Amino acid sequence: MSRVNIYKTQPAAYKAFFAIEAYLKQCGIDPIIEELVRVRTSQINGCAYCIHVHTKGALQHGETQERIFALSVWKESKLFTDQERAVLALVEEMVHIYAQGITDDTYKALEQYFSEDDVAQLIVLCTMMNAWNRLGVATHANELTVYK
Repeated sequence: MSRVNIYKTQPAAYKAFFAIEAYLKQCGIDPIIEELVRVRTSQINGCAYCIHVHTKGALQHGETQERIFALSVWKESKLFTDQERAVLALVEEMVHIYAQGITDDTYKALEQYFSEDDVAQLIVLCTMMNAWNRLGVATHANELTVYK
């Protein structure tokens, strides 16, 4: 079934989303961490389009296929650093925010590796990725529908 193309019908909404994306780009978040956030969020939310886009982005920034393959089991994998684990815990808690919010343990782990500004930027990144996923899943977005 065909769904609404928000890019076409509501360009002002996309413009606002892209303004936040421009803000995130100027923040200087490590590109590997950014793509791990985007891919893992998309895996949990089931957004095939975003998984496709951001796994390609991760590879372009030097991420390995092995780590991308292991991302869904990051808790059990030895391939991720403690800093990345802190971020991935944030991702999971942000996706499932209704369950318990962001736990004190996760916040403390983030504070070991990131400044207050960095933590705020990571929270904004997680928020945006969740928003993109919800648009993508709700509209059945794919490469053919998003920007056409």
